[in-house]
Amino acid sequence: AARIAGYARSTTALTHPPLDCLDASVLWAVAIDHTIHNAPASTEPWDFTDAIGAGLMHVPSERRERWAGLIDAACTQPARDFDNNGWVVHAFQAALATIVETPVPSGAAPCRHLRMAIEAAVRLGGDTDTVAAIAGSLLGARWGLTAVPLSWRSVLHGKRVYGYPDLNANDLETMARLAARGGDADKLGWPGVNHLIPYYERSWPSKPQVVELGGVAFGNISGLESALTSGSDVIVSLCRMGTEDIPARVEHLVIGLIDTDSGDNPNLPFLLADTADFIDTRTAEGRSVYVHCVRAENRTPAVAATLLARRKGREVDEALRTVADTLGQRPRGFLVDAIREATSLGDTI
Repeated sequence: AARIAGYARSTTALTHPPLDCLDASVLWAVAIDHTIHNAPASTEPWDFTDAIGAGLMHVPSERRERWAGLIDAACTQPARDFDNNGWVVHAFQAALATIVETPVPSGAAPCRHLRMAIEAAVRLGGDTDTVAAIAGSLLGARWGLTAVPLSWRSVLHGKRVYGYPDLNANDLETMARLAARGGDADKLGWPGVNHLIPYYERSWPSKPQVVELGGVAFGNISGLESALTSGSDVIVSLCRMGTEDIPARVEHLVIGLIDTDSGDNPNLPFLLADTADFIDTRTAEGRSVYVHCVRAENRTPAVAATLLARRKGREVDEALRTVADTLGQRPRGFLVDAIREATSLGDTI
């Protein structure tokens, strides 16, 4: 935490050297670090106030009491009270107040809190992009990438160097993962490796498989070339991919769905529901979607069944039978449980 605080202070000082800016950056950066390393599973509560308070020891002692009071005010007053949010202190307080006053939804998808709190921050008025960005960074640390709606990820972009092409969501995820790994890729060069398809084909050789379910093409990694050749212009990958495995002209989303167990899949019912909804939206727009993992044994059947049950009016058991008959695989039990939960979520998640 001390190193994070030091980085936050030194980088902020480059452009915003006033003490309030330095302290706010330290408090928020330490809260993000604390949350990443200490937040429990999505189904368990998390105290954002305590997370912010974790950084107080890194604020100079003569300013700690003031900041403790500012934090307390943010956690007890409405977010709209902090309407001078172009000023760093009110921006800090408005972001924290929005997070705290937005209820965490009950049920199978508490991670919807991320979307709801960011939307509430945007609606505050004033310097809303700043407030929402501040809030979103801490919300993302709590809920994780799989809580970010795919409709948002599909338009997310950023710049690393002006004058160069924009970075998309996959690029930004690669940068974040490398940062979390201390800049080190794994033995395959991931994240950031140009190609992973040859590795998959060597390790798990299989015949190309592409089937149609509910107006969407589903299959394995070997069927990807055929799908692209036949005109698929949206690729939803449920496995790790190389940065150049998919042509730049094609919309490509990589979904963090793991086929091991529920513990490795934060926000699983939401992720399945959101993926199914995104696919359904793209097909309604006239786009050609191909959904795949490596072997289409668990992840691909799970998304296909969720789409049929959630968006195409099938009962869950009927959807599972249809998928098993068509793809030749039924997803593992923990995925079946999540499919049922995803199907029971409301139309708008």
